[in-house]
Amino acid sequence: MKKKKAIKIAAVTAVAASAFIATPAIRPEATTNSVDKAITKATKQVDKAFNLYYNTAKKKNKLPSGSAIRKEVKLAEEYYATAEKEIAKNGGSKTKKAAYTKKLEESKTSLNRAKNYVAAVSVKLKAARIALETAIESGKQGKVYSAHIAVETKIAEFEKAVKKTFGPDARRLLTKTYTTPAKAEAAAVDTEVKVYAAYKEIESKKLITTDLKKAGELIESVKVEVEELKTKDTTVVANLLKAVEKNNKAYEAALPPVVEAVSADNVTTLTITGTGLNNLKAEDITVEGNKITTYTATSSKSAAVTLEGSLPANTEVKVTVKDSIAIKDYNVTYSFHPKAVAVQAATYDDDTKGQKLTVTVDGVATSIDYLQSAGYTIEFNAFDKEGVSANKLLFGSASANADGKFQDAVLPSGDYTAQVTISNGSTILTSEKTSISVKNLDKVATAINSYELTNNAGFIQNSSTLVFRETATLSRVNISVAPSLAELAPGSFEIKSSDETVVVANSATGVLAAQGLGTAKVTITVGQVTKEITVTVKGEARKATKATPVTNPTKVLIGATSPSTNKVKITDQYGDPVVAAMTGVFVHYPINIDGYAITYTTVGGEELNTSGTTDGEVVVPLAGATTAGQTGMILLKNADGDILGGFNGTTTAVRNVASLKLVHSEVSESKDDHINAELASDDTISYKISQYTSEDVFNGYLSDLTGYKVIFNRKVIAVNGDTTGNYNLKANDATIDVTIEGAGTTDLTVFKPNGMLVDKKTITVAKDTAKIISVDWKSTPVINYTSNLNYKTVLDITEGAARTDDIVKGITLTAPVLNKIRMAESANAIAGGFTDGDLYIDKNANGVSDAGDRLIGKLAYTISPNATGTLANVSKDGNGVTGLSVAVGSPAKGIVTFFITDETSSDAAKPVVVTKAVIVDVK
Repeated sequence: MKKKKAIKIAAVTAVAASAFIATPAIRPEATTNSVDKAITKATKQVDKAFNLYYNTAKKKNKLPSGSAIRKEVKLAEEYYATAEKEIAKNGGSKTKKAAYTKKLEESKTSLNRAKNYVAAVSVKLKAARIALETAIESGKQGKVYSAHIAVETKIAEFEKAVKKTFGPDARRLLTKTYTTPAKAEAAAVDTEVKVYAAYKEIESKKLITTDLKKAGELIESVKVEVEELKTKDTTVVANLLKAVEKNNKAYEAALPPVVEAVSADNVTTLTITGTGLNNLKAEDITVEGNKITTYTATSSKSAAVTLEGSLPANTEVKVTVKDSIAIKDYNVTYSFHPKAVAVQAATYDDDTKGQKLTVTVDGVATSIDYLQSAGYTIEFNAFDKEGVSANKLLFGSASANADGKFQDAVLPSGDYTAQVTISNGSTILTSEKTSISVKNLDKVATAINSYELTNNAGFIQNSSTLVFRETATLSRVNISVAPSLAELAPGSFEIKSSDETVVVANSATGVLAAQGLGTAKVTITVGQVTKEITVTVKGEARKATKATPVTNPTKVLIGATSPSTNKVKITDQYGDPVVAAMTGVFVHYPINIDGYAITYTTVGGEELNTSGTTDGEVVVPLAGATTAGQTGMILLKNADGDILGGFNGTTTAVRNVASLKLVHSEVSESKDDHINAELASDDTISYKISQYTSEDVFNGYLSDLTGYKVIFNRKVIAVNGDTTGNYNLKANDATIDVTIEGAGTTDLTVFKPNGMLVDKKTITVAKDTAKIISVDWKSTPVINYTSNLNYKTVLDITEGAARTDDIVKGITLTAPVLNKIRMAESANAIAGGFTDGDLYIDKNANGVSDAGDRLIGKLAYTISPNATGTLANVSKDGNGVTGLSVAVGSPAKGIVTFFITDETSSDAAKPVVVTKAVIVDVK
C-alpha cells in the first residue's frame, strides 16, 4: 500500500471512530511548534469537556455540575478558535494548513456534542418551574395560567435540546432530572388551567351575551374537571370555583326555558325536565283540576312543582306548559300502588280540637280522603306505653278508628304509639308502631334554665346521684318565657327516663325513684323545649365526708350561745347536704387555745346534729371560753377520726352592739329583693335586724323592735299588713314582712326610735305585666240565621271539662304566661271569682275563677244604632248578667261589635284594646 493511501485510510478510520466510539482515541502528544501545540491544547480541552458530561453520565450515573461543564465547554471553544487562528497564521503552505485543519476537526464532533449538552442544560426550565410554584402560592389563577404555559414551552424547548444531546445515559438523566419533575408540576395544575382557559374565553369574549351556545359548549367541556376541582383545597381552586359559579349562574339565568318531559313524582309533586328551567315560572304551568302552590328549579335542567291538591290515583291528568318554544300538553298519570304505609311521628296538643294522625304512603303524607277515593279502607289503633289499647283515650271509642281523628275532649298527656292498616282487595299494608306524644303545647317556654332535685330525706341535692331505693322530686323548674322567667311546680312539666330499670320517672308528681344501680338520662319537657339530666344510682349509703365553714369567724364571743357566724355545711360523699339526725361529725378541741373556746360534754368532742335542716348547715357551739384573745383551729372529724374540715377561731370578750343591719330572715335566706308576682308563688320577703359588735362579730338578732319605723311606697308593698307607707313596728313584730301591693320599685328604709337610720333595701315588684295586646278572632261570616251570638262566636275556645271554665286561645299578651287564659262563667266561680265575660289568667290552674287568679280583660258588645229587627241581650242562666250574649231574631239587621277592655289598667274607664264586628242580616 502506498503511504499516501494508508494515511488517508487512517484518517477515515479516525473519523469513523469519533462517530461511533463513546470515548475518543487518545491523541499523541503535540509537536513542539506553535500550531501543533494549539491543536493539541484544543483537542485535549475538547476531550475533557466531552468526557465531563459523557463519562460522568455513563460511568457514574449522574450529571456534572452545570457551572463546571459550561466552564470546560467555553474553554474548549476558546482553545478550538485559538487553534484555528494559529493554523491560519502559522500553518505554512496551503497543503499544510489543510492537514492541520483536518487534524483539528477530528475533535469538532466531540466539541459539538459538548455544546449540545450545554445548550440543553441552559434552557431555563428550572426558573419556569419556580415561577409556576410562585404563581400557585399566590392563588391567582391568571398567573398560574401564564406560568403553566411558560413551563410547557420550556419543557418542549428542553426536550428538543435533549434529543440533540449525544449519549443515552446523558439523555436519560437529563429527562429524569429536569423534564419529569417539570411535567409533574405542570400536570398538577392541568385541570385548573383547562377550567381557567374555558371560563377565560367565556368572560373575555362575553359569550353569555354574544354566543350562548358556545358558552354552553365550553361549560360542558370542563364539567368533569370542575367536579374534580371541588375535591381540592387550594386558594387557586377556591378562586376558580367562584368564577365558575358566577359564570354558570349567569349562563343558566340566560337560558330560555325548554320543557322536555313532565312526570308525577308523588301524590302532590310533579317533576319537569328540560333546559333553562330556572326561567320557567309557576304561571307558565297549569294542571287540570288542580292548582300550583310552588315551582322550584333544582337546576337549569330539573324543577319540582308542588300542587295544592292531590293527583288522582291511576288517572291521566293534562299538564300544560308554556316554554320559550311553544305551548305543550303532557298527559301525566300518578301510579298509586302503595308498597309501604306509616303513621307520621308527631306531638299533639292536649286540648286542641280537630287534631288527627297523618299517614304517609311510600314516604309521602297522604290524606285519608285520598286513600278512600283510591278504594282503600283505613284502620287506626293507638296504644299506651305498656302496649294497652289507647283508642278510648285518644279517639273516644275502644274500636279501631277510621279517620285518625282524636276526640275533642282534653287528651291525657303522655307517650303513645299509633299504627295504621290500609287494605284494598288483596293488598293489605300494616305500618310499624310509631311514637306520638300528647303535651300541653300552650306553654311558650323558650329554654329550661335550671331545676331543683329535692331528696325524700328533705334536702335539695347538689348532685344528680341517688342511692338505691331513694326517691327525689324534680321541682322549681325555671324556664324562659321571653321576656320573663317562670318557675314550674311538679305536674306542670313532663319527665321521662331513658332506662326505667335504673330510674323511674313520674310526670304527674315529678318524682324520680332509684330502681336499680346504673345511669339513666332523665328528660324534662316543657312544650317544645327539653333539658336532659344524667342521674346515677349508687349502692353506698350516704355518710358525712366533708365539713365546710359557711363563714370563717375571726372572733368568737365568750359566753355567746351558738352564734350563726359559726355555721358549717355538712356534705356526703356525693356532694349533697347531710340532714340526718346524727351526722357522725364531731367538733374536737381547738389547737392552742388555753381554757378552750368550746364547752364539751365528752372528751372526744361534741357530735353535731343537722336534723331539721334542709341544707346541711349546722351551728358549731363556740361558747363557754374563759380566756379572751386565744386563737386556734377548730377541727371537725368523723367517727373514724378522719378530719373533714376546720376553721380558725379567736376568743373575744367584746360584747357591745356597734351596728345594725337589715338581713333576710331564715325563711327568705335564699331570696333576693325582687318579687315577680305574675309568675312566682311566694309573694312575701321577710327581714330581721341583726346586731354586730365593734369588731364586726355577729351578736344575735334585735329581739325588741318596738318604736322602730319603716318607710316605704305603699303603692308597691305593704309591711306587716300596713299599707300607709309609714309604719311603727310593735313589740310583737319579730320580723319585717313585705307583701306586694303593685308593680314598681321602692326603698324599704328602717329607722331607730330616735330617728337614726338603721339600714335600707331596694325592693322591686313585677306585677300585672301581662296585658292583652291582640286577639286572633274567629273568622265570622255574615249571620243570616236566627241564633245567639256570644264569646264562642268570636273567640277560639276549648271547652272546659267537668264544670271548668272554657279555655280561650289566640290571645297575645305583653308578657307570655304559662297558665291558661279562661272565660269566667258564674256557675263555676268560687269565692272571689269573676263574672261572666271576664277573661282571667288561671294562676292556680284549678280551672275555675277564684281569688287566686288575675283578671286581664272583659268581653262585652255594642249594637250599631241603626240596627233593626230583633237584636236583644240574653240573660245567662237567669242571673241577669248583661253584655255577654245577643239573641238574633227574624228579621234582624245591624252590626254587633264585640270588644275587650284592659282590666289591668288603673284608669276608671278601662281602655278598649281589641274589637270584632259581626254583621247580622236575617231576612
